Formats: sequence, C-alpha cells, structure tokens
Amino acid sequence: MGAGLSSIIGLAKALELQGDSRKALGMVGDSTFFHSGINSLIDVVSAEANVIACILDNSITAMTGHQENPGTAKNLMGLPFPQVDLVALVRATGIGEDRICIVDPMKLDEMQDAINAGLAVSGPFVIITKSPCALLKEVIRANAGKHCVIHSDKCKGCKMCMKVACPAIAFENGKAVIADPASCNGYGLCKQMCKFDAIERIGE
Repeated sequence: MGAGLSSIIGLAKALELQGDSRKALGMVGDSTFFHSGINSLIDVVSAEANVIACILDNSITAMTGHQENPGTAKNLMGLPFPQVDLVALVRATGIGEDRICIVDPMKLDEMQDAINAGLAVSGPFVIITKSPCALLKEVIRANAGKHCVIHSDKCKGCKMCMKVACPAIAFENGKAVIADPASCNGYGLCKQMCKFDAIERIGE
C-alpha cells in the first residue's frame, strides 16, 4: 500500500550511487494514493529522487471491490461527497507544473510521450493516467457492442498485439486471434499496436 512509490526512492538512489543514469518507475492506484501513496510522493520530492511516479486514476477502489474513494465525488453509501482534486494534491507536494503529465492510458502515443518527457528530465516526474475501470457497470454499458476483429489475411504473426497482454487475444497457427470474445471490451489497444491494419475496432 504505497510501496509502489516509496520503494523506487531507494532504487533511484542505488542507481545514482552506481553512476547509472536510468530512471526508476513506480505505480500506485488512485485509491491507494489517497490512502498512503501521498506520503511516498512527499518523500520522493524531498529526496529529489530521479523517478517517474505513475498514479493510475481509474476512479474507483478496484483492488478490494469497487468502493468509492476521496477522488470519486461519492461516499461509501454512494451519496454526493466533496471530491478531492488529485492533480492539486500532487502539486501540493512540490511537483512543478512542468513535471506532471495527465494522459489517457488507452492512447498509447500519449502514454509513450509522457514517459519520454519523464525520462528527459532529472529528478521527480509524475504521470497521472485517467481512465475509468473497465469493470464499472457504467463503463460496461457504454462499451456494449464494441469489440475488435482480427483479419487473419492481414495478420503477419508479428505478435505486437500480444504485448498488451489482453486476455481476449491468443496466438494460433502463426496468427493472432480473438480467442475469447467475451473478454474483448473494444478498447483497441491491440489495434494501436498492429502495424499492418489487421485489427478492426467495431462499434467506434
């Protein structure tokens, strides 16, 4: 709980002592950040650790059963509640405006640009990914009917689409296939990875 940001401080300092310029990257969910991760981010800033701290804001407490958290504008009873501004909270730790990137993690180019921006500077850098949990009922309803199709005649078997670790995709007879259509939510990360236009997103 919060170690995703605290442990990278030690890793960054160990790399620094070895003369290694690589940057440590750690992640924490929005709920855990409110619970204990903010302490770790404060330590990151005070230690001037050479890290990328990534806060995965999926607007729910997914780890323990989809409870509300201080950033969801509802209390545990589902009633309206003052929402804590996650970005303002990050800024309050001392992270400069030019060291915070807010991105949609479903857009791989945005995500890569944010990582590159973090790697280009020395010291703390924060990436906040904002995308609601795919298991939320309202998200499931909004994505109803959306799915991906892989055209085997275009698939070159490069396995790039497998890199997103989607449970719906398998590799059979030298080709990628949607082996479990029920697991495909149509987000299209696989489509973004494909260099041969072999994947089509239905219901966009």
